[in-house]
Amino acid sequence: MCNKETGCGCLLKIFADPEVAKCKDIVLNAYCTLCKHGVGECEAMKIAAKVYKYHNPSPGPAAQDVVQCWIFEQSGRNAN
Repeated sequence: MCNKETGCGCLLKIFADPEVAKCKDIVLNAYCTLCKHGVGECEAMKIAAKVYKYHNPSPGPAAQDVVQCWIFEQSGRNAN
């Protein structure tokens, strides 16, 4: 799980994979758009994880973990 204490270091290797990284913007856009239109964060994250799974159907890390780390990473950038 990704959080402020652990960060996303455990998934950095996965993020470097071009097949995984290519859908990052799509996943984050889905999450942000859903939140902007009143969908709760938890539900928006679940839907964004489904978008991730659609673009990355092969077995790998839990979609929820990847999406959560991308959202955490983006929120850190937006806060600065």
